[in-house]
Amino acid sequence: MLVMFCVAFASAQTNNPETPKKGGIVGVVVDKKTGDPVRKVVVIARSAQEAGVGTITDAEGKFALTDLDAGAYTLSIDRTGYVLTRDGERKTVTVKPGETTLDVTVELLKTGAISGRVVDPEGDAVVKASIQVLSVQNVKRARTNGFYAVTDDRGEYRVFNIAPGGYRLSVTYTPGHQDMQVRMQKPATDKTPAAGAYPPVYFPGTADADHASIITVEPGAELTGMDVRVIRAPSVRVAGHVIRPGGGPPPMFTFIALQPRGPGPKIGQDPTALAQGGKGEFEMTNVPPGSYMLTATSAINVDNQLTGHKVLEVGDSDVENIELPLNPPRELSGRLIVPEGRKAPTALMIALGSREPDDPNGVGPAELAHDGTFKLKKVTTGDYELLIASTNADAADDLYVTAIRMGDADALIDGIHVGDSTPEPIEIVLKANGATANCTVKDESGTAVPNAHVVLRPDGPKQKALALYGDCHTDAAGTCKIQGIAPGEYHAYALPSDIETDYRDPDSFKLFEKYAKALKFGEGDRQDVELTPAPIE
Repeated sequence: MLVMFCVAFASAQTNNPETPKKGGIVGVVVDKKTGDPVRKVVVIARSAQEAGVGTITDAEGKFALTDLDAGAYTLSIDRTGYVLTRDGERKTVTVKPGETTLDVTVELLKTGAISGRVVDPEGDAVVKASIQVLSVQNVKRARTNGFYAVTDDRGEYRVFNIAPGGYRLSVTYTPGHQDMQVRMQKPATDKTPAAGAYPPVYFPGTADADHASIITVEPGAELTGMDVRVIRAPSVRVAGHVIRPGGGPPPMFTFIALQPRGPGPKIGQDPTALAQGGKGEFEMTNVPPGSYMLTATSAINVDNQLTGHKVLEVGDSDVENIELPLNPPRELSGRLIVPEGRKAPTALMIALGSREPDDPNGVGPAELAHDGTFKLKKVTTGDYELLIASTNADAADDLYVTAIRMGDADALIDGIHVGDSTPEPIEIVLKANGATANCTVKDESGTAVPNAHVVLRPDGPKQKALALYGDCHTDAAGTCKIQGIAPGEYHAYALPSDIETDYRDPDSFKLFEKYAKALKFGEGDRQDVELTPAPIE
């Protein structure tokens, strides 16, 4: 027994691995243009999607990060007045066990600023106008962080800390009387300007984003005199009433909002109203022509709010006698149908997302029961897309969505409508032997690009089916894998990780089309896909 104990003890010692040794990163931060060191820069090292570890540069621009686990890290910075250079956006450093990586140089570029004045058609200062400076990619909703400002009492603005690149500048303005829904009368004399409304305009003074000037911001540039004259457009009255389910009296108070649809700046105030009283009537004045989503939310209580929505096209004439039905929240039930002998993918997430571009509203995720059933609760009136994904990124599974049905309706292509009637149960049909894409992202010099966002987008009518999209983020070697791909034709894109793309917008990928790769998958296909990333600017 003593011999056996000694052998077991020795075996335990042998099998107990040593604690991995930590490493570090030492380097310097410099201005790329001048070569001068940059002090007070917060340098952050991130591994995968972690929050990261940071430190601050000293007077000589030097920094040291210690006690780091071995692996690949992406370096980023936080310093007002500076941004990482384009190459630096994807700068990675590999930390080895027990070693410090030395002589790491991080190059920064100075940011720029844009300033000017906003005036009305008569040349007077426009106060409290919202200025929005967005990358040229953002007009079609492929957006990075924007830059904003508000005009002062002289109509002047200054937008600062702008990263070098190409931009469009837009102005949105809502006069105070429009916020208060004052019904403006016609001018008494020809010399009095009409009230009207102010649609968004782009520098130097056009309502069409395609005709806006591209403003190029060089490192450290101070662009002055970027003046914009807003446009006064005819406005109309929008009025109607809300209807309670079953013909009962409307709620005492219902909040009404008119939100612009389609691409363009969204900084200005949207027309709003309050329907109150026994008839549930509402009215909004000074509404410019355009396409809107009219929404209503009752103030009964959070758990049982009545809601309604309707697409509204506003032209040159008043829109009156609108009937906007209010409906209680619904519960959607459904089930997952998997091939015989198979189980549902691990950690599966089922949720609803709005079909309307730029709309963050959604429901879920739902819990999937052992028998494949699920319920989505408190679903308000609207049109939705079913979202399906596994939260376990390491789970290997060849199952793919082949159909989504609600009764006789094709919910995969047409989406899910929740309105007056009780929704049909949802059936999600999965099929085995889906395709796999082994993706590699390299830049034009052949260098691997880590943390790139690879998106697999179906072609044709299936572009509306978000359940058929695939995506992954590349590792330190610039590789990632997309599994469970439905047979069909696709385009693959490699996007910078800091660009958000709204899949629901048909124009959101147009700027990246020349970098996309056309692919066709059959059942069980295994394809190696090499992509070049779309540029940040």
